[in-house]
Amino acid sequence: MRKGHDCLGKTALACLLFSVALGCYHIRPDEIQPEEVSAMWDKRFPKHLAFTQQNLLLLNQGMTAAEVESIFGLPDRTYFKTFFIGGGMPWRGLVYEYDMGYNPKGKYIKNLNTLVFSVEQFTTDLIHWDIQMAYPARSTVGLE
Repeated sequence: MRKGHDCLGKTALACLLFSVALGCYHIRPDEIQPEEVSAMWDKRFPKHLAFTQQNLLLLNQGMTAAEVESIFGLPDRTYFKTFFIGGGMPWRGLVYEYDMGYNPKGKYIKNLNTLVFSVEQFTTDLIHWDIQMAYPARSTVGLE
């Protein structure tokens, strides 16, 4: 009886050492934050590869939403917002947000590429953009 228990203990110890050596040990859920997982994911699988320096040079004021989508693809979020300029009349804007993932320098800072269109009647014209992340110029227009 004693020999069977010793063999089982040695097998369990060998399995534990083997899993630690391979890096397969169990991580408790409270040891890692969701933001860290997202940041690791973003690093391995970059988002919106069409945001290259070369493609950003194609942006011009007055472009339609369809023209922007043909270059960068569909945004992650869209919403309408009322803007005020210098105490003047309010105007309605359409905002496109492209989630580029977490910033490696800041644990809780997200990179968002934002484009703002003015909305009048049936037209949307690009009037402002804020680019927080772009890739080197290696991709082509429409690569997503």
